[in-house]
Amino acid sequence: MLRVNLASAMALTRSALPLLSAAPDASVVFTLDARGEHPRAYWGAYAAAKAGLSALAATLADEWEGRANLRVAAVVPGPMRTPLRMLTHPGEDRSALTPPEALVPLYLHLLGAQSKAESGARIDAQAWLAGQAASTPLVSPSTTGRP
Repeated sequence: MLRVNLASAMALTRSALPLLSAAPDASVVFTLDARGEHPRAYWGAYAAAKAGLSALAATLADEWEGRANLRVAAVVPGPMRTPLRMLTHPGEDRSALTPPEALVPLYLHLLGAQSKAESGARIDAQAWLAGQAASTPLVSPSTTGRP
């Protein structure tokens, strides 16, 4: 669980960092889960991995704040009609769930050439789909910057 949901994201980002740093405009987008922020019984390893991924995203947002060509964002998709959801919620009405393809425009926007001001955001995808305010900072303004 930790390898798939945290270590791999960290290793891929670290491996790609030389290319990202050399690019005139680069973006890294992580997919979080509410269980990482609000753990529940029986979600231990998954919740811990997603909490770690959230910490990684916040750390990169803080470290990359002064780098004009690098952006980082994190999306919390909410309940989605995915194979994982079918396994973890077998009795749920799937017809009410958002299909994953509904979030493609959000991910494309975040990976595209958007403003550096949008870097460091955690986006609630369900709020975004509803046309509501969806973005909160990954890093609290009072804690930005290195000591």
